[in-house]
Amino acid sequence: MLDLPEPPYNLELATFQDTSVTLSWTPGNDNNSPIGEFIIEFEEDNFEPGIWHELKRVGGTENSAYLDLSPYVNYQFRVIAVNELGPSNGSKPSDRIRTPEAAPLNNPIDVRGEGTKPNNMKITWKPMRGIEWNGPGFAYLVKWRRQKQNEEWKEKILTEPYVFVEDTNTFVPYDIKVQAVNELGEGPEPKAVTGYSGEDYPQSIPENVGLEAVNDSTIKVAWLPVQKEGLNGHLKGFVVQYAAQNERHTHKITVYGNVTHANINSLKPFTNYSVTVHVLNGKGEGSESETKTIRTEEGVPSPPSGLRIERLSDTSLALFWGPPEHPNGILTGYKISHHLVNKDHTDSFVLQTINDPTQQNWTFHNMSAKDTYKFYVYAKNSVKESLPAKIEGSTMKELEFPPVLNITVFSTEKYICFKWRPLDGLRNGEIRVQIKNKSNDQWYLHAIVNASDAEYKLLELKSGQNYHIRLLALNYSGFEEIWINEVHTPLALDVSHKGFATEGCLLG
Repeated sequence: MLDLPEPPYNLELATFQDTSVTLSWTPGNDNNSPIGEFIIEFEEDNFEPGIWHELKRVGGTENSAYLDLSPYVNYQFRVIAVNELGPSNGSKPSDRIRTPEAAPLNNPIDVRGEGTKPNNMKITWKPMRGIEWNGPGFAYLVKWRRQKQNEEWKEKILTEPYVFVEDTNTFVPYDIKVQAVNELGEGPEPKAVTGYSGEDYPQSIPENVGLEAVNDSTIKVAWLPVQKEGLNGHLKGFVVQYAAQNERHTHKITVYGNVTHANINSLKPFTNYSVTVHVLNGKGEGSESETKTIRTEEGVPSPPSGLRIERLSDTSLALFWGPPEHPNGILTGYKISHHLVNKDHTDSFVLQTINDPTQQNWTFHNMSAKDTYKFYVYAKNSVKESLPAKIEGSTMKELEFPPVLNITVFSTEKYICFKWRPLDGLRNGEIRVQIKNKSNDQWYLHAIVNASDAEYKLLELKSGQNYHIRLLALNYSGFEEIWINEVHTPLALDVSHKGFATEGCLLG
C-alpha cells in the first residue's frame, strides 16, 4: 500500500565549525514509494522561537548534509522526507548548537531617500532579519551628504529602519549609505545610493507651445523640452488643459514621461479651443503656459432641421427646412433628392443642388397627384455633406377627418337608425358600421355606407337586446373609430328615443 514516508530518525551533528556543521540521519520507511528528497529545516530560540525555516534540500539517496550557518544563532534542526505522495512529518529535533558572534556579513538592501516635505528627506531601508545580526548590539550606521558639494558625511547610529534629514533645500540629490554594525564590528563598506529631498510644485513652464489642427476632432499640441532647473522634483509628465470657446468647463489630459507633444481627441468640429500646458512632478502641476487658441477643421454637418411639406396644388408642392443645428463648418448650400414610393419598387433619385445657404425651400412642379414621394434634403459645407433629413408626401388633397358630424341614434324593437351631417362638399366618404353583442368580443362588419347618405338603418334586430355598435371612417393610417356606444332595442310597445329621430328612419 502506498503512503507518505515515515520521518527520518537518529539525527546527529558532526564536524562543527564556527559557521558550519554536518547533519546526518537515518531514513524512515518509504511506504512503497521511493523517497525523492530530504528537506532540512532549522529553528532558533532568540529572534523567532518556535518557527521552522527551510535551510537546504538534498536528494532522496542522501543521509547527511553539510550546512552553512550564521553567527550568533542557537540552532536546532529537523529533517522531512518527501515521496510522490508528499512530505512526511518532521523528525525529532537535533541537539542545539550555538554559533559564535561575529561582525555583520551583509548590509541592508532597498535603501531609499525621499522627501515627505519640500525641506526634508526620509531615508529608509529593508530591516535585516535577526539571524543576520551576527552579534549583540546590532544597529544601523546611516551616512548622507549632498552630491557634488565636497561636504563631509553626516551620520547617525540607530536601531529603527529610517531616519529624517531636516532643513534641506527643495529636491536636492544626496549620496546615502546604510551599514550594519554590532559590538564586534561593521559590515562591508556599502555602495552609495542617490536620494532626493522633498519635491515642491514645478516652477518650470513649457515654452513655445504650438497647436496644429489634425482633423475635425483632433488637435496636436507641441512644446520645447523643459530644463531640469525649476522642475523641483522628478518629472512625471505634462498636463494639457483645454476648453471650447464659450464653455466654462475645462478638460485635461495627462501624458507621462519627458515628452514634447500630445494629441487632444474627440473634439467638436469647426470649434475654437484654448489650450495650456503644465509641467507635472511628484508634487503636482506647475503654472500654466501661455494660452494658445486654434479651431478644429470642418466636419460633417448635422441634417437640416424642421423639414416639412406644403401642398400648393394637385401637381405642385414645396419643401421648407431650417439650417442644421450643428453646421460644423461654413454652410455652402443644400442638395435635394426625391423618388416615387411604390409598393413594388423605388425608382431612381432625381437631384437638385442649391448653392445659396440662405435658400431653405424648393418647389416641385408637374408632380403626380396619385403618387407619394420621398424627399431627402442634405446640408453642405465646404468639405462634407450631412446625412439627409427625410419626409414623405404627395399633392393629394388632405383627408378631412372625421367626414361626418353630429351623429345621433334612434332605436325601436326591430331596428336602430343612425343620422349624421356630412361635411360640406363631401361626395364619396366611406363609413363602416360594425356590431357585436354582449356575449361576443369580435366585431362584425354590418355595412359600408356612403357618408353623403346622411343616415343608415340596422334592420332585423331582436327586441329587448343590447348591441355594441361602432362607426369607422378612413384616415391616413387606415380606418379609425369615430363613434362607439351600447344601444338597447326596446320591447314591443316600449319605444324609447335617444338623440333625435327622423320621419325617414321611422317609416323605413
